[in-house]
Amino acid sequence: MPANGVFSIPLHVSSEAARNGAAGGPLDEFIGGPEAALVPVAADAVLAKKARYNPIVLCGPTGAGKSHLAQGLAKRWRESRSGEKAIVLAAVDFARSFANAVETDTVPDHRARFVQAGLFVLDGLEELAKKPAAQQELIHTLDEAIEADTRVLVTSREPLGPVSVFLPGLASRLSGGFVVPMALPGPEARLAILHKMLQRQPAAISHEAVELLAAELPGTADELRHAVLQLCEAEKTAPVEEADVRDYLTQRIEQRRPTMSKISSQVARRFRLKISDLHGKTRRREVVQARGVAMLLARQLTGASYETVGRHFGGRDHSTVMHACRRTTELLDSDPALQRTVEELAESWNE
Repeated sequence: MPANGVFSIPLHVSSEAARNGAAGGPLDEFIGGPEAALVPVAADAVLAKKARYNPIVLCGPTGAGKSHLAQGLAKRWRESRSGEKAIVLAAVDFARSFANAVETDTVPDHRARFVQAGLFVLDGLEELAKKPAAQQELIHTLDEAIEADTRVLVTSREPLGPVSVFLPGLASRLSGGFVVPMALPGPEARLAILHKMLQRQPAAISHEAVELLAAELPGTADELRHAVLQLCEAEKTAPVEEADVRDYLTQRIEQRRPTMSKISSQVARRFRLKISDLHGKTRRREVVQARGVAMLLARQLTGASYETVGRHFGGRDHSTVMHACRRTTELLDSDPALQRTVEELAESWNE
């Protein structure tokens, strides 16, 4: 590993389209820095001839590259092991498949599908947080898969520590393997990502501008890609310089200033609801919870009064907003998953 801690893991070794892809597409490798120091160990373990760790869990926030890495490693697995199946499945689809198997009395067949694969990748474990039956089935699947020497790779936004949103048996089995913490790319990794993007699709942007962008734009590889495309589009007839990057960063701060409309949209997207649900009259539990989160964030991030927040969220009075904010605050003390969700939503405005 280089002195600055930056590393690169190839993910699509035989894809000509990926190797020659445009800057607008995802990189055909995972680039990380000191904040992801254990990732190369995990990648080697996934692809090793003999399993050193099983299961392997990639654990970190949205945007850390967990899915990109897991799916890319599954592709490399298929390319290097002809005849051995690699199954990649979103956790929400695992839950749906299990529910269907229960209805059709085919649970053994459902489980065998994963146990008989050479590699089983389950993406987005947090989607099972409130599905105890699916978690229990995953416990049985893991037990049989490990017994059969099936390699298991899991990604999760939620941690597996002592206070977990998962059943103790599931958290224990996953923690018994190799849990790999991941984080958003740091400045060293961001600089390497930008250089790789510009190798694939050269653009008129100065070295100083690239270094400033890497240092001052925290976020994901997608956000870096978007920034480069926007900057180069705006400066079609001239190279992008440091001053252009500073202007872009200033405008980005202004555009990202939280408003109640933006907060509503962000919360609705995170909770997989419609914005109209948050503003409407429905009392479904999941909607009430999301609405309370949106109201609390609106108060904290914009400083708006209870009356103003209430008007935005469907013309509710100030006492309704006060109660929703108080209730949400109480829930945060007893629901670690909800607390992390609210923290991530709040922190996204400070990036």
